[in-house]
Amino acid sequence: MKPEIQIPNDPTELNFSESILRLFNDSKYTDYTIQNGSLPNRNGLTETRSGEVVTTISDNYLKNATKLSIARTMIHESVHAYILDKNSSLDFDFRNGIEDYGKDNGYDIDIDPNRFHHEFMAQYVNAMAYSLYEWDKKHGGGGNLGWNYYYSMAFGGLYYTDGNGSLIETDSFKKLVPDPKERNKIKKILENEQNGNKEAKGKKC
Repeated sequence: MKPEIQIPNDPTELNFSESILRLFNDSKYTDYTIQNGSLPNRNGLTETRSGEVVTTISDNYLKNATKLSIARTMIHESVHAYILDKNSSLDFDFRNGIEDYGKDNGYDIDIDPNRFHHEFMAQYVNAMAYSLYEWDKKHGGGGNLGWNYYYSMAFGGLYYTDGNGSLIETDSFKKLVPDPKERNKIKKILENEQNGNKEAKGKKC
């Protein structure tokens, strides 16, 4: 890992995304690679390749987004990596829990993994928001944006693509934020940071 993403040695000091990185860092079974590349119509993609988990971040997104948005995307993609790793580096009970969640809620991880991941990821919105706050406090704007802003940012990616290629809000997003007006406010915050426009509170790279 590069020095800027080194994680503490003391597990009690780790936030959520750091804990995931620690799992991969210590794993004897799975390598986790983070790279940039061409990704039409998406900010990031995490997939498995011959037993390796690879996250690719879009070159175009990196040119436009704020640092805060990029950090949020990295946290989001690390959760994808965590769910995708089926090797012994992860807890067996967690793997069973994923399967139970899918059965209980009618989502099939094998038939529609993209939707399943984004529905399941709502379990970690608070943890992702806290990880983003910690990142911003240490590497961004000092952590002064207020909890609601980090919480709103943590909903980034809680969409899935339907058969027509349209982005649809997950059931989990609707459940956590029932008011459509509030969901639209969240989406506007995410859009501002993604595009790095004048309404964004994060800083450009």
